[in-house]
Amino acid sequence: MRGIKYIFNNKKIYIFFEILFSIIILTLISTNVLGQPLNDLDELWNYNFSKNIVEGRLPYKDFNIITMPLVPYIGAVFLLIFGNQLLSMRIFAIIVNFIILYFSYIILKTIKIDKNVAKVVTILLYYLLQKHFRIDYNFFSIMILLIIIYIEILNIKNCKENNYKIDMLLGFLAGLCICCKQTVGISISVITVFYPILLDKNKDELKITIKKIIFRILGLLIPVSIMTLYFTLFKLWSDFIDYSVLGLKDFKNKIPYITLIKNDKIHIKILSIVVPVYLITNTLMTIIKKIKKEKIDTANLILLVYSWASIIIVFPISDEIHFLIASYTSFIGAIYLICNKILKIQNKLILMEIAANVLTIYLTVCCVINLNKLSTIYSYINKNDEINHFKNIPIISKDNIKEIDNYILNQNKKVYILNSNAAIYTIPIDQYTKKFDMFNKGNLGSKGEEGVIKDIKNLSNAQFLILQDIYSYNWQTPFKVITYIKNNLKLIGKVGEFDIYEN
Repeated sequence: MRGIKYIFNNKKIYIFFEILFSIIILTLISTNVLGQPLNDLDELWNYNFSKNIVEGRLPYKDFNIITMPLVPYIGAVFLLIFGNQLLSMRIFAIIVNFIILYFSYIILKTIKIDKNVAKVVTILLYYLLQKHFRIDYNFFSIMILLIIIYIEILNIKNCKENNYKIDMLLGFLAGLCICCKQTVGISISVITVFYPILLDKNKDELKITIKKIIFRILGLLIPVSIMTLYFTLFKLWSDFIDYSVLGLKDFKNKIPYITLIKNDKIHIKILSIVVPVYLITNTLMTIIKKIKKEKIDTANLILLVYSWASIIIVFPISDEIHFLIASYTSFIGAIYLICNKILKIQNKLILMEIAANVLTIYLTVCCVINLNKLSTIYSYINKNDEINHFKNIPIISKDNIKEIDNYILNQNKKVYILNSNAAIYTIPIDQYTKKFDMFNKGNLGSKGEEGVIKDIKNLSNAQFLILQDIYSYNWQTPFKVITYIKNNLKLIGKVGEFDIYEN
């Protein structure tokens, strides 16, 4: 047993397994993301945002988007570097999701969770999210949030509470969150700026706390001011308000939180109960300790307040993916309480260390299997070179895309696809029709469906492709527009899964 203990405590062996673990996580994410077929609408919409930017279009004014445009602009950089392909956005997704899991791991180790437990938890977090890995503003916001949490914890651990450069950095990172998505960004920013108040122990520290808040505000103002200047220079304010503020009144579709508790997946059902219990009970216990002037666990406090900051993501759409992202910080916070406070798991458990390293070897084998599967997938998809922008993407309905695109290109009339998946067909032929390419409630601007109907009335020599009734519509479909077309325009034929109407 001493020999085994020596092997796993050897610094070189430790570094080797740490690097190997990081490579395993990166490989698992990469094979997962690269092997996904072309069926994720969020992925397509986000790629289309970045593609529009690369092609010179402006957000809100030239293409409809309701969030802030930082993530699409970073995505555009990836398109410029790696090529204007959906594959480039998947590279972006791999990097973001790897950073999420990597910082989860180092946060767990920093808050004194046994490194082997931290590995197991990180792997569990991977399996929770593996079907949802993609690039979007929520994932990017959580990535930044984890970096903020790590800096906050590290700052306290190293006793550098009065380092105002770090406060500016934290404010800057929070400002980036606002530039990704207004709602969650503002929530994270409020917590980041005013969190130092919770650490205030006596009146003598009041000046230090005020300085920390000021420097955090100054840091936050840097990215927000740059974004404000950008909106002003390109005259985007009216369009931004139209789509991102007034246009949201038509977004009446909601998924209540209770649906998570009724979910068929047992782990989602359990976690949807655990998360609010963790947040509420931990908050009450912290408040009681504060009132009694007892010592508060700073790491627990940091995880708790930032868990509240991100939970806003789950509303108003409480589906599986929004819940998992919104609760991500809560998962880490709950693990911290369970390991360090309830079970009091000790470090240097040799059997656990052996088990963790055996698991690492097992996952290495899984990576090899996944790489082999990915290679097999790529050998069968024929690389899809003939479908523009979807090179090296597994496509199940390749012939359907080609059929509909050929139809559109061969018409003398302008053809509009009024369906949520319009981007699948318009991206390969480099066409963009703003509202029609993201045909969802809440994405149509302040005039909503009535405005789209008015636009259709004013269009001449145009055709509209409407999904046939035998297929299922997206839950955000503007059915008032669909009904108007069916009742007022002429049905002239079919192509693929669409009925063809013309005015």
